[in-house]
Amino acid sequence: MKDMWLKKGLVVTVILLFVGVAFAPSITANMPIPDDVTSGTRASNFTADLGTLSGYVTNSVMNPIEGARVRVYFHNTSRENYSDANGYFHVTDIPICNCTKNATCSKEGYNPVWVYLTIWENTTYDFVLTPYNMTELAITSISPFTIKNVGNATALNVRWSIIVKGGFILLGRNSFGELLQPLPPDQEIVVKSRFFLLGLGAIEITYSAWADNAPVVSAKINGILLLFFFRIIGK
Repeated sequence: MKDMWLKKGLVVTVILLFVGVAFAPSITANMPIPDDVTSGTRASNFTADLGTLSGYVTNSVMNPIEGARVRVYFHNTSRENYSDANGYFHVTDIPICNCTKNATCSKEGYNPVWVYLTIWENTTYDFVLTPYNMTELAITSISPFTIKNVGNATALNVRWSIIVKGGFILLGRNSFGELLQPLPPDQEIVVKSRFFLLGLGAIEITYSAWADNAPVVSAKINGILLLFFFRIIGK
């Protein structure tokens, strides 16, 4: 009889131990997670170092292009900035990661440019834009100074210069200017400028013209400066 109750007692003890294990409190379910663990997890998901991309936007002859949009793409979003009068741009708030990002530069009338860059804290890159269609200019006369578009596309932002070298210049200056309107194909225009020199000696005068979508063309004349030289070029 005593052995029988001893066996029953062992069975009850085993059952109670089983029930105790089955209903023991779960540490992962009920115990609070320390703040340093949660804050560390959140920081790794939301905190990132930020970099920048800056530089200049110019055309093929290194003249600045204003109003060009530079955009950097990353993680289904982007950051952008526009170039100023000096062609300078500065894109900020770009997340830093060990990867490359697509950077594009575009402006109406120009072929867009895109590159893959690794962006760090102070990354620099210069963009060079070319117009949709190239054309060609010609200097058809230097008296008066006349520029003609001999290509097949409209010349954009036509500029010109008159540079004097040599001699002993007492008074005078080089001349520079820009046409106020685009120059269509097979059209010409007379440059309006005053050109004044005072001095002595042999001189060389170079007349040049170019555009955003046209290379530089030049015409030169040589002569002798005798104290006074005054010309009004154009009307």
